[in-house]
Amino acid sequence: MRVLLIGSGGRENAIAWSVYASPLLEKLYCIPGNPGIKEFAVCIDVNIKNNEKIYDIIQQYEIDIVVIGPEAPLVDGLTDFLEKKQVKVFGPSSYAAQLEGSKVFARLFCERHSVPQPDFKFYSSPENAINDLKSSNSKNGYVIKADGLASGKGVLVTEEIEDAISFVDDLYNKEIFGHSGKQFLIEEKVLGTEASIFTLIDGKNYVFLSTAQDYKRVFENNLGPNTGGMGAISPSPLVDEKILEKIENEIIIPVINGMDQEGKPFKGVLYTGVMLTDNGPKVIEFNVRLGDPEAQVILPRLKSDFLTAILATIDGGLKHLNLRWHEEIALNVVLTSSGYPGNFIKGKRITGLNSISNNSLIFHSGTKSDKLGNLLTNSGRVLSLTSLAKNIDEARKKVYGDIKKIKFDKAFYRKDIGL
Repeated sequence: MRVLLIGSGGRENAIAWSVYASPLLEKLYCIPGNPGIKEFAVCIDVNIKNNEKIYDIIQQYEIDIVVIGPEAPLVDGLTDFLEKKQVKVFGPSSYAAQLEGSKVFARLFCERHSVPQPDFKFYSSPENAINDLKSSNSKNGYVIKADGLASGKGVLVTEEIEDAISFVDDLYNKEIFGHSGKQFLIEEKVLGTEASIFTLIDGKNYVFLSTAQDYKRVFENNLGPNTGGMGAISPSPLVDEKILEKIENEIIIPVINGMDQEGKPFKGVLYTGVMLTDNGPKVIEFNVRLGDPEAQVILPRLKSDFLTAILATIDGGLKHLNLRWHEEIALNVVLTSSGYPGNFIKGKRITGLNSISNNSLIFHSGTKSDKLGNLLTNSGRVLSLTSLAKNIDEARKKVYGDIKKIKFDKAFYRKDIGL
């Protein structure tokens, strides 16, 4: 099969690495790709927002399946566009993608289908929100969320009401996330520990694509602002069979049935961020694609052929699919540009990748090559390393032993992933 992958980040590098190993694959292409993906795929420099140009590439290279990695093309309707042209696509429709594309939509959807979640209220202007914050007397703190896509950074969790009010002003008046913050939510801050659940869904049937634990805050001890993710481990040590069964019955099945009842079946990967509270699991957020960096710890653990799983999802065959997994734990650490998730400088030369041992897989998140063939930083999250081991301590030893060999000006990473 000829497969076209859409995207250019660490998640897409992990997908390319996994699909490349499939016996079903004839040729892998990627739009636009990155230097890490280029090891596995023919990279084509096309804007992922240009649906017509993407379709031209599909025809030119006789593509059989399109795999959409990032959230923005899904929310913007690339799946719908391609399916109308009879192209097989791995990724949900634009309606289903609103579970990630609009946090207000997701909350109202969960409310309609009795999916457990925090209390919430949404706003389209700052005045009422600030008045409600001042009168709330919250003991646990405050959670403010931009409604739209914000690359994982559109959430503030704080105990200080001044910070909450300032973030509302940043969202609405300063437009730090553009139109995504013109509508926003204030949510109940629920106490517990968060875990990530990944599920393949073909519209009616589903198969769990393992669990993970993501480290979202930029600094050690989960301090600082939210990021797209600073590292991850899989499987999550917090989710046992009993907890997973509860999540399955109270969250996953009602979401699948709810989408089906609304005439918009969900097909693709559903990420469910769940807070494990004393009152049971509650949905914190949804993503409608593989996570980043969670893909970098889940896919290396997968023994089964991922391209076969993609096909089964597209064709409604998950009822007959059983996934097999390596028993090892996978741990990933993300190497970032100093200043991320705020301001950072691109174009720093990267060295040391050739000295990485066979203990670690290297995934490119934000890199580019210059005319001389030098590897340069090109984003906030630059590279990530994944190692598999029989326990977390051993995996940590492998990853941290290798990541310190990679050098670029003002490189930064958390040193407590897995602790």
